[in-house]
Amino acid sequence: MKKLFAVFLVFSLIFPVSSFADEKEEILKKIEGLTNEIEKLKRQVEDMKTKDVSQEEKITSQEDKIKEVEKKADKAADISRFTLSGDYRFRIDSIRANFPAQYTYYYPAMGFGSAQAFTAKNDSIMTHRFRLNIAAQATENIGFVGRLAMFKVAGGQTSTSLSSGTDPMFGVFAHNGMLFDGNTGHLATDNVLRVDRAFVNWINVGGLPVAFSVGRRPSAGGPPTHLRQNIERDATPLGLGIDYAFDGVVAGYFHNKPLPGNFKLCYGRGFESGFKGVSSNKVDDVDFFGFNEEVDDSSKNIFFQLQGFKAFDLMDVPEIQYFVNQPRYASTNVGDLYHLTTLFMHKIANVDWFISGGSSRTEPKNQSAAGFGSLLTDPGTSELKEKTGYAVYTGLRIPVTQLKSKVGFEYNYGSKNWVTLTPASDDLITSKLATRGSVYEAYWIWDIPGKQLSKYAKTFIRIGYQYYDFDYSGSGLWLGEPKNIDEINTTTVKPLFPAAKNMYDIYATFDVYF
Repeated sequence: MKKLFAVFLVFSLIFPVSSFADEKEEILKKIEGLTNEIEKLKRQVEDMKTKDVSQEEKITSQEDKIKEVEKKADKAADISRFTLSGDYRFRIDSIRANFPAQYTYYYPAMGFGSAQAFTAKNDSIMTHRFRLNIAAQATENIGFVGRLAMFKVAGGQTSTSLSSGTDPMFGVFAHNGMLFDGNTGHLATDNVLRVDRAFVNWINVGGLPVAFSVGRRPSAGGPPTHLRQNIERDATPLGLGIDYAFDGVVAGYFHNKPLPGNFKLCYGRGFESGFKGVSSNKVDDVDFFGFNEEVDDSSKNIFFQLQGFKAFDLMDVPEIQYFVNQPRYASTNVGDLYHLTTLFMHKIANVDWFISGGSSRTEPKNQSAAGFGSLLTDPGTSELKEKTGYAVYTGLRIPVTQLKSKVGFEYNYGSKNWVTLTPASDDLITSKLATRGSVYEAYWIWDIPGKQLSKYAKTFIRIGYQYYDFDYSGSGLWLGEPKNIDEINTTTVKPLFPAAKNMYDIYATFDVYF
């Protein structure tokens, strides 16, 4: 303002007042206009400063939000590395088993005996099964898979109700009293949540089509038994040969020629004997070695499997965890078992069908120090003979789309000397695939309609009927000489464990997968 006033004074001295008077008012207006313009510019500058600060605050706020989102994304990524799924099953069975009059080998000192034929029955035995699956990737090629399982008898905490004996070892269904490593999580007992599976897979080893896996194996419920359970295949071993929970190592090679599939070498520890030198008669470990070749051509809906293994130094009885009176321990390695099984599956017009066959060979080497005999050999028998058995298994599953249902029929037969390792089978009382005789089964599955809320979701009801027609004793066991059921009596022909003539099981399940 001072500068403007000075300019005005100079103009007043130079020009006459008369001439300047007319322009004075106009000059003052211009000065006022310039003053207003300057004030306006100042305000704009201040506004710009304010906007810059506001913009910086907005940018800072946005950056904070981005960081928060990134933290949440990292947390979500951590969670997403774990895949959880599970299932629950309620099952009810009504069972009748007919037994001829018989005395078992050591009766009356111990064991079982009945001078008259009798029927063992349970009008309704209920079980609950809950399983929780977890999977996680550690690296691009290495991942972990695990499963926890609870399988209990409703209203009970032991397997005694499945064996029908005060001491399950000598109940009418002796093998159902034996909770051991091979059937843990698969024999209905108590409400303990046990580790059923825990293994690591390493694929593309060295950039090659080679895989390596180690841990508690997915070795129960293998093909084709998954069909009647209405699930996708989630176990490797062929069901007719191995349905046995064990710990082991697998190395596999995946091929595309001549057909897509894989070849695997397998090792498993079936029994750990502990330290040597503690006692003079300490038993050896029981190990399994085997191979598995598969052809899986999904374009033609064809699946083929060939499986073979040898069980070295089988024990007389496993280390049995669960007994009413006391646990039992292996006393002797009684011999070796050779096994070979095969399977062909095909789907045509949405009908699944299969045929499977197997052969077993036992090589007894020692008599049990506990008095249980040897492989397919009675106690006290001096001559230990090799024996060969065989089995066949076939079935089909037909969709009934109008009713959202499936109908299935299965049949299997085992010869006198048939031995297989299926203590973890999905049959409640005794593994049908271990039967020395014939088993007929028919079932109906209804897939309950409703929108699935996850890719794992599945709900269905299954109703079935099984009829067991036993030809020889000892089904599901490798000890004792098999006896013709029609010849068993109370004097001359005695089985090592109680032997049924026939049995039927009517069952219903309600399955929920989530």
